[in-house]
Amino acid sequence: MKKDGDKIEVDEEEASGGVKEHGVRYVLAISLVLVVIVLSLSWIIPALMKPTGTG
Repeated sequence: MKKDGDKIEVDEEEASGGVKEHGVRYVLAISLVLVVIVLSLSWIIPALMKPTGTG
């Protein structure tokens, strides 16, 4: 951070207040894939267990 009179200058990382690492991207991608798998299984398994036809 650099102060010049009444003006304060900050670099990109200080202004964003966030982390510039790429680990978050992988966590989100893996989580998305796992959620899709779990939700698909929660729909597919009961559908396979349901009896077919009425007679």
